[in-house]
Amino acid sequence: MSIVNLAPLLRQKSAALINQIRNHVRYPPHTLHIRFDPTDGRKIPCKDVLDRFKRLNCGLWIRGKPGRYKKRYMKDEPFLTESLKHETTKLNECQMMDKVMNRFWVRPKYYIEDPYEAYHVRHGLSTPRVGYDNRLSRERSKILLEDTVTDQYFYDR
Repeated sequence: MSIVNLAPLLRQKSAALINQIRNHVRYPPHTLHIRFDPTDGRKIPCKDVLDRFKRLNCGLWIRGKPGRYKKRYMKDEPFLTESLKHETTKLNECQMMDKVMNRFWVRPKYYIEDPYEAYHVRHGLSTPRVGYDNRLSRERSKILLEDTVTDQYFYDR
């Protein structure tokens, strides 16, 4: 076979490769792996992040604890109750997931009867609460306030 006869086959293979590009891609977890749509240049959101995490309106990302549904019959009662709670991610993880998402998913969302409605607002904090050293950062001491003081300073009730 000559090289001239192979040219149509090579063109067909490259067309097949171009057709395999999908909008929502499940790709291996690389740090700051951002995909763009080849046709219009928009950022493609990472489907794996959308499946595993939920973004709160304050900028925090929460996730379920790993192994919460694995062999529950073998685990003790304190683990069973704690495993159904959510964990917040660190500051650098929140920033990384914001970069991987597009504008639609970073925007605040408001749902009817949202079970996470109480957690969307963090009083006086503009950054996620866990810093790079995995400690609580910018956390205020817990103070019991009267309702009049709370209504005076906090507007999210």
